[in-house]
Amino acid sequence: DDNGFIDRDSPEMQERRRNVLLRELQRVQRASFIHFLILCLIPTSLLLIVIATVLGEDEKCESEATTCEREERTFINAFTTRCVCDAITLGAADSDP
Repeated sequence: DDNGFIDRDSPEMQERRRNVLLRELQRVQRASFIHFLILCLIPTSLLLIVIATVLGEDEKCESEATTCEREERTFINAFTTRCVCDAITLGAADSDP
Protein backbone atom coordinates (compact mmCIF):
# COMPACT_ATOMS: atom_id res chain seq x y z
CA ASP A 1 0.00 0.00 0.00
CA ASP A 2 1.92 3.03 -1.29
CA ASN A 3 -0.27 5.89 0.02
CA GLY A 4 -0.88 4.60 3.54
CA PHE A 5 -4.63 4.23 2.94
CA ILE A 6 -6.56 1.19 4.10
CA ASP A 7 -7.84 -0.91 1.22
CA ARG A 8 -11.58 -0.36 0.70
CA ASP A 9 -12.28 -4.08 0.57
CA SER A 10 -10.02 -5.05 3.44
CA PRO A 11 -11.58 -6.93 6.38
CA GLU A 12 -10.89 -3.99 8.70
CA MET A 13 -12.80 -1.58 6.45
CA GLN A 14 -15.70 -4.00 6.07
CA GLU A 15 -15.88 -4.43 9.85
CA ARG A 16 -15.84 -0.66 10.32
CA ARG A 17 -18.67 -0.19 7.78
CA ARG A 18 -20.62 -2.99 9.45
CA ASN A 19 -20.26 -1.32 12.86
CA VAL A 20 -21.32 2.09 11.53
CA LEU A 21 -24.39 0.59 9.83
CA LEU A 22 -25.27 -1.40 12.95
CA ARG A 23 -25.11 1.69 15.18
CA GLU A 24 -27.25 3.68 12.74
CA LEU A 25 -29.79 0.86 12.50
CA GLN A 26 -30.02 0.63 16.29
CA ARG A 27 -30.51 4.39 16.57
CA VAL A 28 -33.32 4.39 14.00
CA GLN A 29 -34.98 1.36 15.60
CA ARG A 30 -34.82 2.98 19.04
CA ALA A 31 -36.40 6.19 17.72
CA SER A 32 -39.10 4.23 15.90
CA PHE A 33 -39.90 2.22 19.01
CA ILE A 34 -40.21 5.37 21.12
CA HIS A 35 -42.56 6.95 18.58
CA PHE A 36 -44.62 3.75 18.41
CA LEU A 37 -44.82 3.61 22.20
CA ILE A 38 -46.01 7.22 22.43
CA LEU A 39 -48.60 6.67 19.70
CA CYS A 40 -49.93 3.62 21.56
CA LEU A 41 -49.96 5.26 24.98
CA ILE A 42 -52.10 8.24 23.98
CA PRO A 43 -55.25 6.34 22.88
CA THR A 44 -54.74 3.75 25.62
CA SER A 45 -54.66 6.41 28.32
CA LEU A 46 -57.77 8.09 26.87
CA LEU A 47 -59.58 4.75 26.88
CA LEU A 48 -58.58 4.16 30.51
CA ILE A 49 -59.93 7.61 31.43
CA VAL A 50 -63.28 6.78 29.79
CA ILE A 51 -63.47 3.40 31.55
CA ALA A 52 -62.60 4.96 34.91
CA THR A 53 -65.24 7.64 34.37
CA VAL A 54 -67.93 5.11 33.50
CA LEU A 55 -67.06 2.88 36.46
CA GLY A 56 -66.88 5.84 38.84
CA GLU A 57 -70.39 7.13 38.16
CA ASP A 58 -71.90 6.83 41.62
CA GLU A 59 -73.48 10.25 41.84
CA LYS A 60 -77.23 10.35 42.19
CA CYS A 61 -79.29 12.29 39.68
CA GLU A 62 -82.32 13.41 41.69
CA SER A 63 -84.03 16.46 43.09
CA GLU A 64 -86.83 16.89 45.61
CA ALA A 65 -88.35 19.83 43.74
CA THR A 66 -88.47 18.46 40.19
CA THR A 67 -87.76 15.43 38.06
CA CYS A 68 -84.26 14.77 36.84
CA GLU A 69 -82.64 12.28 34.55
CA ARG A 70 -79.09 11.50 33.54
CA GLU A 71 -78.19 12.61 30.02
CA GLU A 72 -77.41 9.76 27.67
CA ARG A 73 -73.69 9.30 27.03
CA THR A 74 -72.63 10.10 23.46
CA PHE A 75 -69.32 10.41 21.69
CA ILE A 76 -69.29 14.18 22.25
CA ASN A 77 -69.66 13.89 26.04
CA ALA A 78 -67.81 10.61 26.50
CA PHE A 79 -65.83 11.91 29.48
CA THR A 80 -68.72 13.52 31.36
CA THR A 81 -72.39 12.98 32.08
CA ARG A 82 -74.90 15.60 33.04
CA CYS A 83 -77.92 15.46 35.27
CA VAL A 84 -80.71 17.31 33.45
CA CYS A 85 -83.64 18.50 35.57
CA ASP A 86 -86.94 20.07 34.59
CA ALA A 87 -87.23 23.81 35.15
CA ILE A 88 -89.12 25.14 38.16
CA THR A 89 -91.44 28.09 37.68
CA LEU A 90 -91.39 30.62 40.45
CA GLY A 91 -94.61 32.43 41.20
CA ALA A 92 -94.87 36.16 42.01
CA ALA A 93 -95.25 35.35 45.73
CA ASP A 94 -92.02 33.37 45.75
CA SER A 95 -89.93 36.18 44.24
CA ASP A 96 -90.91 39.00 46.67
CA PRO A 97 -88.26 39.81 49.31
